[in-house]
Amino acid sequence: MRASFPDAEVRGYEPLVPTMINHPKDRHVLAAATYARAEVIVTTNLKDFSPAALKFCGVEAIHPDDFLMDLLASNHDDVVRCVQEQITDLREPPWPLDEFAARLARTAATFASAVRGYLAWPGRTLVPRGSLSAEVDAFAAVGGDCAFDPVASDQVVLLEAFG
Repeated sequence: MRASFPDAEVRGYEPLVPTMINHPKDRHVLAAATYARAEVIVTTNLKDFSPAALKFCGVEAIHPDDFLMDLLASNHDDVVRCVQEQITDLREPPWPLDEFAARLARTAATFASAVRGYLAWPGRTLVPRGSLSAEVDAFAAVGGDCAFDPVASDQVVLLEAFG
């Protein structure tokens, strides 16, 4: 982790550890987040970060699945492209999409399912809802079908070509 993200290590937080009121074994995490002025701690271990402790420090704790779904909703194309790059980089041995999604689902099941759907059908196109009428008519003229995107925000519609 340190090799991949050398600037991500927080130093100097140690004096804050005794002042933290969350679970003792995770006080260093909240102290480091507080010292670094982080807004969010992404963790599967939400139970060790009480709402009172988080509020005291001005930090939010969020599950990785929720965090990734928020990213997918706000930066859909970039997130899907990033996941595709990760899968492509796994070459020795190569990981089939199903295996990648299954491993990802261990921590982020909703996200894994959502992103798997986009990667399985790479021809999906997102169109802003406000500009639909012309696009829908043109898409339908060539045999396309339209459906609301179940994971993106309400401002987006998914157009899919079937057949």
